[in-house]
Amino acid sequence: MPAHAAPEFALRPAQTVWLGPGRHFVHCPIAGGSAVNVVAFAPVGDRTDESWSATATTEEFHTEFTGWDPRVTDLIAAGGEPGRRALLDRAPPRHWSRGRLTLLGDAAHPMFPFFAQGAAQSIEDAAVLARCLAASADDPERALKRYESARVPRTARLQEISHARRHVNHLPDGPEQETRDTALAASDPLVTAGWIYGRDAEAALTL
Repeated sequence: MPAHAAPEFALRPAQTVWLGPGRHFVHCPIAGGSAVNVVAFAPVGDRTDESWSATATTEEFHTEFTGWDPRVTDLIAAGGEPGRRALLDRAPPRHWSRGRLTLLGDAAHPMFPFFAQGAAQSIEDAAVLARCLAASADDPERALKRYESARVPRTARLQEISHARRHVNHLPDGPEQETRDTALAASDPLVTAGWIYGRDAEAALTL
């Protein structure tokens, strides 16, 4: 979304998350404040199309958030044609490797984007895989087993908490939602999620 088309309030140096029944809406400035990135989540019924090029209309997008704060609907109105993605995941696998073959990234551990860890975990995988192969260049099968044992527990945990976040983010109004909001207001998300964002994958590897 071009910055000149975005409401001025949106250009702040932090991510903003709006939570509501069955939906949530996230926006943050990017490109040094020259643009605003918007990601929104809403029910799609039986839609399961896997596409990087599918689109919706601004009217469809706006309908999903009718009645929300004007700052949300103003951002929707200011944007261009939105893309549309289905959220698909699977249970964490116990094994990724077989002989000299292995997986990494989404092929090994697809996860919901609620902690923004899809690409991050792919990078961690690659860093650990490279170190394991370098340490056991003469025994690649052993290297892949080390890689798998180092990475499966962390990525499985992230898959599970990302999946659970769908329920937490989309609570209907009521006591459970009020408890969630109170907890969020009293915490620093960067501190709470420090185990995610502060990890050095290479330093944590024991060879």
